Amino acid sequence: MTENPYASDILRHLERISLRKRKSPVVLFFGRDGAFSDNSKYLYLDAIAGDYGFDPLWVTADTAIASLLTTQSLPALLLDSPPKEALRILLKAAVAVFCINPNDVFADPHIRASVEGAFRLQLWHGVFAGPQDLQVTDIAPLLNPRLTYQLYGASSIDTILSPAASYDDRFAEAFGTTEVLRDGYPRNAVLFREPTEQDCLGAFRIPEQLKASGGRNILYCPSHTRVGTPVWRESWLLDKFREAHEASGDTIFIKPHPFEAAIAPVSRTLSPGLHLIAALDDIYPALRDFDLLISDYSSLMDDFHLTGKPMLVLQTPQTEKVRQHLLLPDLHYRNLAPVVTADDLPVAIEAALGNRASKPVSSIYTEDHHGSAARLNHYIAGQVQQRCTSRYRLTDLNGQKSDSGGRPS
Repeated sequence: MTENPYASDILRHLERISLRKRKSPVVLFFGRDGAFSDNSKYLYLDAIAGDYGFDPLWVTADTAIASLLTTQSLPALLLDSPPKEALRILLKAAVAVFCINPNDVFADPHIRASVEGAFRLQLWHGVFAGPQDLQVTDIAPLLNPRLTYQLYGASSIDTILSPAASYDDRFAEAFGTTEVLRDGYPRNAVLFREPTEQDCLGAFRIPEQLKASGGRNILYCPSHTRVGTPVWRESWLLDKFREAHEASGDTIFIKPHPFEAAIAPVSRTLSPGLHLIAALDDIYPALRDFDLLISDYSSLMDDFHLTGKPMLVLQTPQTEKVRQHLLLPDLHYRNLAPVVTADDLPVAIEAALGNRASKPVSSIYTEDHHGSAARLNHYIAGQVQQRCTSRYRLTDLNGQKSDSGGRPS
C-alpha cells in the first residue's frame, strides 16, 4: 500500500484551516476527561440556562459522560478516534474553554490542531503556592519532551481567570498571557445555594440517611502524591481515621486527587464509618454538607474556607515529598488551619469540630463568586461576536478606492 504523502503534514494543515476558517457561534467546554466537574462544568451549565447568543457544547472522549449529558438534553460532543465528524464542529468553534492544561485534554493531536483558531479561555482549577508552568523554565529539564509538551499546552491560551489580586501577575507569567480576567470561580457559587439537579450530574452526594442521622461528616482530600504510594492508601493513616470514627462516631470520607482515578474509579465503603469517594466525582455540590475538611496543599481548602467551617492541615511523609518536588513553602504558609500529624487526628478532629482549634483568617479570594459565571459568559459572548463577524479589507480596483468590509456571518 502506498503511504499517503500528506499524512505527516495533516496537523499543520488542520491548524492553518482552523486559523483561517470563518467561525460559528459555538463555544466548546472542556473538562477533565472522564469527569463532569470543576469550573468548566458550572460555566457550561450557566451558559445553558442563560441566553448569551452562542451555542455551548461540552466536549468529551468519555462515552459515559456524553450519555449522562445527552439523556438530560444537555448538548455534548463525543469525540471519536480519529475524531472525523467532530473535526467539522471543532474547526468552526469560536471559543474553547478549559479548566486544566489543554494538552491534558487533547489525547488526539487532531483535536488540538482543530481548535487552534478558537479563542482560548483558561479558567484553571485553583491557586497554587509554588512555581508552575512557564515559571519553572529556569530550573526544569527542558529537554524532557513530556515537560515541554505540558509547557506548550499551558502557554497556548489567550486569557486566564484569576480569582485573587495576589495571583494576577503569577497567572500571567505562568501561562504567558497578556490578558487576565479577574472574577470568582464559577464552581464556588454552589457553596452558597442549594445544588440543582444539573449541578449534581457527575457529582458525589452524602447519602441522605447519613445526613438525616445528625452525625458529623468529615472530608479528607489530599493532594496528588506524585511519588510513592498515595497517602490515603497507607494503612497507618487509615487506622487513625478508624480510631477517630470509633471514638466519636463521625463518618469520614476520603476523596483522592483526580490523577488517581485509576486506583479509585468508584465510590465504596472501606470499613464502618470510612468511605472512599470516586476520584473523578464532582465534590462541590456536597462540599458545604461536610462539617470538617482535612487536606494539605490542595486549593480546595481555599474554597472550603468560604463555608466558614473548620479545617485541619495534615502533615505526612508524603506531603514533605510533594513540598520538595514542587518547591512549595512549609505547610504553615497559608495559616488557614492548624497543622497536625496522623497521631494527632482523633484529638485534633474533636478540637476542630468544637471550634477550639482554629482562628478566623481572611480568604485569599478577592472576588465575588456570586454571578461570576454570568459575567464570564457575557465576556465569552463578546469574543464570539468578534470572531463570527467576517472582517476583510476590500480594494475596489475598478473604482480606485479601498474600504474595510465586514458583515455578520
